[in-house]
Amino acid sequence: MSEEDEKKAVKIQIHLPEEMAAGRYSNGAVINFSPTEFVLDFLMLQPQQPRATVISRIVMHPGHVNRLKAALEEQVKRYESRFGKLPEPPTMGGPITLH
Repeated sequence: MSEEDEKKAVKIQIHLPEEMAAGRYSNGAVINFSPTEFVLDFLMLQPQQPRATVISRIVMHPGHVNRLKAALEEQVKRYESRFGKLPEPPTMGGPITLH
């Protein structure tokens, strides 16, 4: 990054509200899209239950999804260099189809 680019770079402070700090556990996801947006539904599927609950829905512009993809790829590389290959999740007693 050039000195001029560094001067233009904006540092963003991130505020994490207390009610979100603990996070939410998700063991599934459904992803849909249109020409203008992606909709990511994060799911919680309880063992022995036929229905999953959407615990969070994130709507993103396709360009931001591309940035998210790149960030995830980078973080997976870092994880695997430190801890080894990502583990497979445990099975939930049968096939689950995520769209």
